Amino acid sequence: MWRDPKTGYLRRQVSPPAASSGIEITSITLPPGKKVPYRAWTKNAYLQQILVLSGKLHLQTGGESFVLGKGDCLDFDVLRPNIFENRDKSFARYLIIIRNN
Repeated sequence: MWRDPKTGYLRRQVSPPAASSGIEITSITLPPGKKVPYRAWTKNAYLQQILVLSGKLHLQTGGESFVLGKGDCLDFDVLRPNIFENRDKSFARYLIIIRNN
């Protein structure tokens, strides 16, 4: 488990290490009022899916904006900058699912 000291963002690897399926699942808890930006990847880019478990998450990817609530799922890549933001007053919990090729 890792907690970002600046935002309080909590990241926990759910998948077992070196899972033979190549699927990696990470659980994220984003505190209220916090934002986590990611730069576009230039090497080893991949597709990912996000599944919101609770709360509401604002996601910006490639110039598009999405508001995701409990049960919502979205597929997107890391070739463009992505911003995960919790504008709510409660924690946002979600899973990031990727498949390593």
